[in-house]
Amino acid sequence: MTNQNEPSNSSPDSEHPPGAQAEESSGPSRRKFLGLLAGGAAGAAATGAIYIANKEDSPDAGSAGAADSSPDPTSPSTTQSETPPTSEPSTDSVPATPNTTPQLPLGPMRTLVVVELNGGNDGLATLVPYSSRTLQKLRPTLLPSEDELILLDDDFGINRSLEKSWNQGIAVVQGIGIPGSTGSHFEMERRWWSGTEMNTPLATTGFLGRLCDELDEGQPITGLTLGTRRSPAMLSAKPVTAGITNPSVSWWVNQQNAWFTNLRAGIETMSMHEGAQPDMFHPLAIARNGLGSALDFADVLANVDLRNVADRYPANALGWQFAIAAQIIASHSGVRVIHITHGNFDTHDDQSGTHDHLLRQLDGALSQFRTELAETGNADDVLIATTSEFGRRPQQSGTGTDHGSASMALLAGPVENGRFGEHPSLAKLDQNDNLIPTISMSEFYATLGEGWLGVPASSVIASAPPVVPGLLKT
Repeated sequence: MTNQNEPSNSSPDSEHPPGAQAEESSGPSRRKFLGLLAGGAAGAAATGAIYIANKEDSPDAGSAGAADSSPDPTSPSTTQSETPPTSEPSTDSVPATPNTTPQLPLGPMRTLVVVELNGGNDGLATLVPYSSRTLQKLRPTLLPSEDELILLDDDFGINRSLEKSWNQGIAVVQGIGIPGSTGSHFEMERRWWSGTEMNTPLATTGFLGRLCDELDEGQPITGLTLGTRRSPAMLSAKPVTAGITNPSVSWWVNQQNAWFTNLRAGIETMSMHEGAQPDMFHPLAIARNGLGSALDFADVLANVDLRNVADRYPANALGWQFAIAAQIIASHSGVRVIHITHGNFDTHDDQSGTHDHLLRQLDGALSQFRTELAETGNADDVLIATTSEFGRRPQQSGTGTDHGSASMALLAGPVENGRFGEHPSLAKLDQNDNLIPTISMSEFYATLGEGWLGVPASSVIASAPPVVPGLLKT
């Protein structure tokens, strides 16, 4: 790990071996109409504000070849054919070694917030190996100057657009990716959403959805996607995850009006089980539970106050998502996993301006979110992590970059600050001139699931990968 005051003995041009993981996971099936019933229940309970995610209610579920599983024609395959030679480990980075972090119990207060950076975030423009002569040649006009960076040491700097978040404290995990990844947005998004490595059949549920299945303790909603009807990452075996497009439409739930009171009473009656305890996996029982859960969660949404959000957060979709997330967490309603999105990071043109602008938006929303978590006493119970389907190529193409492979991730909350992992070697690229991952997606996901939420990696990722050590404060 490094910080601004520690010297670095590693070189961004050094060679490091990649990690490699593969996994497969699936869960019990649900009939499509159950998801529609639950979604309809949410629509009745919140006028369309909630959509209960069910794994079979997705056109992508369980299909390894749907839509576009071939590489994007603008970027050739980055399948790794051989492992580069091993070098001496750097003295200021933490390699991806077997987990030595004690497994934490399932804590009712711990929450994971995942921010998906759509389009492929350029790790080399976020954590910048500014001293690399190789990168200076590959990016003659895109490499930022030193005064545009927060210098960590003699080799690396953080994009200054993230200054507020850096000052609050963040961990930067370098070299994250899927070994053998392709340049297709569609394929790599599915891999990240499902938590499935290459050369493995896609899981029929989402990684975040499987976490919610494990964390389910009878809450109305355990996992929540903000800003959209649902995300494939939240597809679950149980009806425990949902998507919110607009929480303000739940205004009627607590109205003291005869018509709305009768409507609510009718929905409550429909959700009740009569007679002996039913089979909880019977379709009708699941539908009734979906109605009850949607109505209960609509009570939470009815209390979300979005007034003056623009005075605190950036006036964009990301700011609204973080504002809603802060209030959902403060409500202690049982939501354990929140998924939000930001982008587009597909910076083929005008990368410097676009990328810096998107990072500034992330920085403004994230820093305010953490301020509000501290004000409500939840700062130590929430971990925020970024993901992206891939990074960008080391070499620039005009004023931008093309689809790459390895990137990096930001972690904020109860983390050790600084730089973690081994930076992908710029001196040893793969056969398609892309960075080779040093930490697999599965290891990163294990860190979020097992290291933070206490869900054993073997329960949600078939390969049971190790946790990246040293990141989280315990």
